[in-house]
Amino acid sequence: MISLFSGILGLAAGSFLNVCSMRFDPAWALPAARLFGGRSRCPQCRHTLRWYELLPILSFIIQSGRCRACRATLTFQYPFVELLVAGLFAALAIHLQSLFGFAHLASFGAPWWLFFVKLALWLIVAWILVLVALIDLKHFIIPDGLTGALAVLGVLWSIILFFEPSPAPPHSFLGFYAIPFGLFDSLITGRLAAALFGLLFFGGIVFFSRGRGMGVGDVKLMMALGLLFGWPDILLIAMLSFIIGSLIALPLLFMRRLTLRARVPFGPCIVLASFITLFFGFRILEGYFMLFNG
Repeated sequence: MISLFSGILGLAAGSFLNVCSMRFDPAWALPAARLFGGRSRCPQCRHTLRWYELLPILSFIIQSGRCRACRATLTFQYPFVELLVAGLFAALAIHLQSLFGFAHLASFGAPWWLFFVKLALWLIVAWILVLVALIDLKHFIIPDGLTGALAVLGVLWSIILFFEPSPAPPHSFLGFYAIPFGLFDSLITGRLAAALFGLLFFGGIVFFSRGRGMGVGDVKLMMALGLLFGWPDILLIAMLSFIIGSLIALPLLFMRRLTLRARVPFGPCIVLASFITLFFGFRILEGYFMLFNG
């Protein structure tokens, strides 16, 4: 039931995310005022949409992917993002239940509602990360407001883990495979080290490439994710982001659809790497250690 409710909530959150990503304009002095203000309109004829034209998925299907007023074709971003966020929310509910669910909380006498606090925090994180990816894909920019929000959520997540009455709080999504990397026993040190790694490693790439290899927004995003995921999860996020970037860029270079001087948004690669680490980080390291130990 929790995963079903989270999925339904994700449909509505995905619809709102579409509005935010499409309204965003980096030239605005105060983008938040325009992101959240005003009624939704057709991007072609500016027809103000009624409530029954804003139903996630259903409105797109009923209207055959067209505006009711001008019959202009609507972008498939609408249903795609709505389904994506719905799936992410449902998957997060299932995954977090397996990590921090009611049985886990009951084992050390923690209140049952703590799970819903954790779930709500990570649902917001997922929503922001998808928005970061969409804006970076379109505008080649990662808004400071979004990275700042992720950093605040990272601090809140650290506070929850710090005060959680568990004898062994799960500081890492890598489980016990995080122990060989050190800094696992100290929650605060691990978070600060992860943020520092994001600053120095990715900042070094920006500095030595003079901004051609990566943008400052990517550095800020990695610092925020360092506070959120901690050490050594940030190492896996960094490694996976470069692997994902290579898997995308190399075929395009080979097919001559991309040049070495072309701008390629790296934020979506970081976002995808973050979700892979969140859901599959433990399994990835388990397979790695089994491969070299077996």
